[in-house]
Amino acid sequence: MKTLHITSHSGTRRNIEDMFNYLNIRDQLVTENSVYNGFYISKQTADDIWNHYHDLNKLNDYTCLFFTDTSMVARPFLQNIDKHNLFIIVYITNRFDWGFFGKNDDEYLELYSEMSNHNRVIFCSDNNYDQHYAKLHNIQFLYDKCINLTPYLCDEIHLPNKDKFFIYNRGTKIKIYEDILQKYNIDYDIFGENYDRYRDSEHICEYKGFIHLPYQVNIQSLWENLGYYVIYFIPSKRFIKELIVTEPWYYWEEKERSHLLEESLDLSEWYIDENKILFEYFDSWDELELKTKTITEEYLFEKKQTIRDFMINSNEQNLIKWKDIFSKII
Repeated sequence: MKTLHITSHSGTRRNIEDMFNYLNIRDQLVTENSVYNGFYISKQTADDIWNHYHDLNKLNDYTCLFFTDTSMVARPFLQNIDKHNLFIIVYITNRFDWGFFGKNDDEYLELYSEMSNHNRVIFCSDNNYDQHYAKLHNIQFLYDKCINLTPYLCDEIHLPNKDKFFIYNRGTKIKIYEDILQKYNIDYDIFGENYDRYRDSEHICEYKGFIHLPYQVNIQSLWENLGYYVIYFIPSKRFIKELIVTEPWYYWEEKERSHLLEESLDLSEWYIDENKILFEYFDSWDELELKTKTITEEYLFEKKQTIRDFMINSNEQNLIKWKDIFSKII
């Protein structure tokens, strides 16, 4: 089952490679960046991309086409499905219509809805909110719930060697809320945009935890870091709603979709019931300060063990879904 994975995201590249490794079919996977560098792919551009692949005979060796970030990259191959016999997997990792940016394209919406019922097309998602959003546009899914990422799992639990926290400068930028952290005497190192790069997930393990203000319903790095049993300290659902509503500076990707705001939080990976044991929630800045000052090494180890047990089971259950999907293709 030779598979061509087309993506524009390094995180989804790693995830799909990890999944194929777990299934012992890594030699059947080839990953390429999309030949188109833009975000929005019009109907005409989609045909041009299809002709590029077709004219160069780039698809002859494959049985399956696999699309991750973004879902729009699948358009050329869905739009021309009668011109090939390949199976198509669209693994939604963001809004399936991400890239519209104010454009209206009913043909795109109708195409994805229609193709989700095609016998050579499978739609799935890595989180329940994006699956819910796609269903609102009449896209059908093989499974009622998402297929979570299946990251590499570290062989051991690493305890911190630094008495401080890790913060990554993404979403709401640190410059906006650093005064709050200083006010509450929270000690941290900052990485990311305009700061040093961190090495890898094992580097984050050197810290007591990862203080994170969620900005999307799911991020690839969350699952990569959970594979190293990193503890995320995040606002409680009540507190994040308060921040989103009362603080103009708080960035939440779905903030402007006011009719979907509640659902985007309730269905996000940060707040669904089954994931609650993974996180350390703080209901106020005062509570965050208290947790950062009183958390013990014994508690950290027990929490990391809980995360490890969860991730082992999660990988097992989601790999079963992938096996089922590939069995339909073979």
